[in-house]
Amino acid sequence: MAPLHKLLAYAATLVWGHPLHQTDEVTPLYRFLGRVNPDTQELTWPATGVEFVFDGTTANVPVERVSGTNSIDIFIDKHAPLVIENVTEPSIPLPTGLSDSKHHVVIRKRTETLFGTFALGDLSEIPGIQPLRLPPPARRMEIIGDSISAGYGNLGEFPCRGGPATEDAIVSYGALTAKAIGAAYSDVAYSARGLIRNYVTEPPGEAVVPELWTRYGANDPDNSYPFEPPADIVVINLGSNDFSYLVTVESGFTYQARDQINVTAYTEATVDFARRVQSKYPDAELFITSSPLLHNAYPTSIMSSPQVNDQFPLGGNQHNIQVAALKKAVAQLGSKTHFVDFPPNDPRDFSQFGCDFHPSASYHRKMAGILTYAINQAL
Repeated sequence: MAPLHKLLAYAATLVWGHPLHQTDEVTPLYRFLGRVNPDTQELTWPATGVEFVFDGTTANVPVERVSGTNSIDIFIDKHAPLVIENVTEPSIPLPTGLSDSKHHVVIRKRTETLFGTFALGDLSEIPGIQPLRLPPPARRMEIIGDSISAGYGNLGEFPCRGGPATEDAIVSYGALTAKAIGAAYSDVAYSARGLIRNYVTEPPGEAVVPELWTRYGANDPDNSYPFEPPADIVVINLGSNDFSYLVTVESGFTYQARDQINVTAYTEATVDFARRVQSKYPDAELFITSSPLLHNAYPTSIMSSPQVNDQFPLGGNQHNIQVAALKKAVAQLGSKTHFVDFPPNDPRDFSQFGCDFHPSASYHRKMAGILTYAINQAL
């Protein structure tokens, strides 16, 4: 028979909005947030975490394995978060000197798999842990994306290089939208990965997002995620890396490292992936977004491509090309699929940029406003 804490974890597999499985015999002690495989209890995806209640003035949350650098937010009783820049074994310490009473704790991972992962230990051993009787939000939202959806570089001040210290998925557009509409959320995002091909400098053979999406944890096998319970709202934000084809070296010289994207293949792949999502979540509203990293003015060389201009006579710029492709895809996907346009960052306003030209925290707030409006209109 499995240990009690594993049974409790299974009952609380209620990751990111799974219903709280309560019975007369067992009330779970904690709930995982986001895609957390209860068998490994490893926090991989951005914004994954755990929620519990304990009675006492402080506590430690056991940690079993740590890889890389993992930054987390700790929310206690809905106060401003305590930030831990790097989780280490054997435990995550909660603040001391809390009132001697029950406290609601939410821990969420700010950083993505690219920078590190860690596994939680036996959470039933947290001193003073109490049965978790708080119901999860009724709505369940899933964000599927790349570095933008992970919050890469959103805490940085342009110009800067992205890293774990400048990434916070909790203030990404997806997390902010979920909060605005009162939804539990899962952030299935991975930097430098694409829909049909990854970023231009990524090594060949790495999984693209449609493959990663089938995994429970980002490092788990393909097809390990059960897709239960289903999401009510799904956001797909992919294409930034697919469209990349230029490389700029340290000297500033830029060269074409691969062919420009085959727009027909990208459009067809969008339809195919969206239909796969719909097959798993048949009642969900699906929102397919453009990328704020694709601009109309860059790269100018794309304007000379006959292939692109033959398909989309819009002046040849990347933002317009992607928008046209996504609108064409959405038109094939039925009334529960919607297009959302995230306008490109304004290159004249550096406040819109974090590290490596990615959206700043303030621009994520703008994106969240756009997406929240679109969801409210559709629902």
